[in-house]
Amino acid sequence: MQPLPKKIGETFNVSRCVIRIYLAQPIPKIPQVAEYLETGQRSTQNLEINVVGNAFAELILSQDKAIAINDISKDSILGNSKYVLERFNIKSMLITRTSYQGKPNGIISLEHCDICRHWTEYEIDLLESVASQVGIAIAQAILLKKEKKQRLKLAKLATIDGLTGVANRRQFDEFLQNEWKRQMREQKPLALILCDVDYFKRYNDTYGHQVGDECLRQIAQVLRSYSRRAADLAARYGGEEFAVILPNIEAENAAKIAEKIRSEVEQLQIPHQASELGYVTLSLGVSCLIPNRETNSQKLVTLADTALYQAKQQGRNQVILQAKQS
Repeated sequence: MQPLPKKIGETFNVSRCVIRIYLAQPIPKIPQVAEYLETGQRSTQNLEINVVGNAFAELILSQDKAIAINDISKDSILGNSKYVLERFNIKSMLITRTSYQGKPNGIISLEHCDICRHWTEYEIDLLESVASQVGIAIAQAILLKKEKKQRLKLAKLATIDGLTGVANRRQFDEFLQNEWKRQMREQKPLALILCDVDYFKRYNDTYGHQVGDECLRQIAQVLRSYSRRAADLAARYGGEEFAVILPNIEAENAAKIAEKIRSEVEQLQIPHQASELGYVTLSLGVSCLIPNRETNSQKLVTLADTALYQAKQQGRNQVILQAKQS
């Protein structure tokens, strides 16, 4: 959209050419999307036009006919809009709506500053013709933006676990690979926490799957609260297993974070009659490596999984650390 006002502005030889889009919802307004400025002129980039109660804006949007104003100071059609225009030193204006399939979707404003200008019939007809093409361009731009937003939404859904709201296994695998490569370049440590809900099968058998799902959601919230940095990731690894990826953290600090997670889940005091402790707990395995070319991210996972197995074997509800330097 950006090249359009420059081309139009230079064609009409004006001080400023502004293209705005018309947004009907939730409150009708006309924000600026692109602008051409002649050297020395002030930008109207932050000027947003509200439609409600603005008779001039409503008039522009109601018709395809361009409105030519040769002298801002003498034209009564502007109403209160005159004072806004005068702040930007606008002396004359040629303005029209753009539309698509009969509905307004924007405005093109040609503005002449410093001195007044008489707009010719040829210029008025030309702008109306240009507006019909710009209306199509705006409609296409809006459609592309909606499609991009939808694609991003779908892409996000494809990487989020639907039950718990944390990252899913697919996102975990991709994120771990990317962080492994990044930490290899920077020669910084990469830590991984794997955790498993103790006796979760018994929990489901005792309380039912709906209660079990709520239990997993609460645990996921705890994990998310300990992956605050942009480079951290909390994920559902599978079933009742979760993972937290912690780049650029030393092994001892990663173990401390794991202990905080374990403690906070314990403090939730979620009843678990089928557990020896009487409430839901976590077993956690922590690994930490400085990535190198002789191994891969699977080694980090294997170390964390081994540590998790040890935590279970040694009585559950505890943290075990497995860390190597290479």
